[in-house]
Amino acid sequence: MRKGRPVPLGEVLGELLRRPAIRRGLKKGRVLALWPRVVGPELARLTRPFRLTGGTLWVAVRDHLLAHQLTYQRGLLLARYAHELGAGTVREIRFVVAPDLRPEPPRREPPHEPPPPLDPAAEGWLLQTIRPLPEGLRRPALGLGRAVLGALAAAPRCPVCRGPSPEGGPCPSCRMRMALPAVAREAERLLAGAPPRLEGDLLAAARYRAEAQARARLEALAPRAAAEPDRVPELLDAALALLRVRLGREPSPADLEDLPPAVAGLLRRHLGDRS
Repeated sequence: MRKGRPVPLGEVLGELLRRPAIRRGLKKGRVLALWPRVVGPELARLTRPFRLTGGTLWVAVRDHLLAHQLTYQRGLLLARYAHELGAGTVREIRFVVAPDLRPEPPRREPPHEPPPPLDPAAEGWLLQTIRPLPEGLRRPALGLGRAVLGALAAAPRCPVCRGPSPEGGPCPSCRMRMALPAVAREAERLLAGAPPRLEGDLLAAARYRAEAQARARLEALAPRAAAEPDRVPELLDAALALLRVRLGREPSPADLEDLPPAVAGLLRRHLGDRS
């Protein structure tokens, strides 16, 4: 939060991607992750890249013979890194003998399911955010950004503020707002059909609280009204209160379609009998 206001996710992610430590971490992770592609799957099983310092990549190998062979291929490996990440990202490769290094078993790659595409606005924002980054960092930053934004888009949303909500219901901030006395009073005003006094997040919290109260009352009255026709007017009042809060205006007969079918049918029959 900055100066009392929530910081947009885009601003947070943009600042993170511009921090030197984050950029160095992305760079190192990209270099290490590319090693199997650069050296090939067979040699990748017998080697382990473990450090990137000042443009020098340090790689552990099983024995002196393999280190000797790879040293002669260093120029080719550097050229492949330059092709993938741009010149200067990896300027030297040093091999360290580690006799205890065990070959990794061949990996079976799971079926790759591409993540669902971002909406055009999010994709455009992400491309604009990573544009100032060095060329070698744009691809990993783009992948990271797509993963983060995709995960957030798929996460459950708070029904009040539409922000992320791990539990799927109102988020902790909105639950705190709904407990405020001013929000409780505003919910009662909305149920009574009075114009709102609050604005923004507080009004959204009051609307959610009022709708929840009206829905609970409607669900409690529906079976009673079905058995006791004299209680149908009470059910109608509860239904009108729910629609009033949900629609933000006085409901019309056509708005009965927005109610649960059993309640809407009961009210239609009652209104038809009354007319």
